[in-house]
Amino acid sequence: MDRLYNTAKLNLCYVPLDTIDAISHFKSIYNNCRSFHKHVRELKQHQSILSAHVIGLSKSRLCLKDDSRDYSIEGFNLVRNDQIMTSNLVRSSHGSVVYLRNDVDIDVKHKFNTNYLELTVIDCHHALIDMQVVVVYKSPGTSYETLARKLESELFPHVNKSKPIVVVGDFNIGRPVYY
Repeated sequence: MDRLYNTAKLNLCYVPLDTIDAISHFKSIYNNCRSFHKHVRELKQHQSILSAHVIGLSKSRLCLKDDSRDYSIEGFNLVRNDQIMTSNLVRSSHGSVVYLRNDVDIDVKHKFNTNYLELTVIDCHHALIDMQVVVVYKSPGTSYETLARKLESELFPHVNKSKPIVVVGDFNIGRPVYY
């Protein structure tokens, strides 16, 4: 054990998010969470994820009957983009959630949600940086043409070209890799 701790250490091939300075770096993270209501406790305890300024989650499956207080995280503002269903009591298969740390001033510019595309556009101010954050999820079966058309109509009108933009998400582009 002494040899393992002192001479046989392995160096990580990545820098853990919680070790990066939060003042000089704007940290964002994204996850396709598939049923956030089942995993909210895990997120609330994950210090590396909670060190991010922006946490984008797709396929949250939250619905109107879900109380936002049950999903609040101390130190973060919650922005929900639920997929609207004909029944408020039925969980949809989509929806997204964005958490922004309290030290980030926010203005939600646009939310769009269908069964094939989720978009949330937020203006942010952090320290000395003004930027926009976009959280995107595209279903695997959605064509590139449909994606391009919807980005043009639902995203581009809300993008401020004079600000830096951070885009996080899952575009489901490319073929799946199986191991």
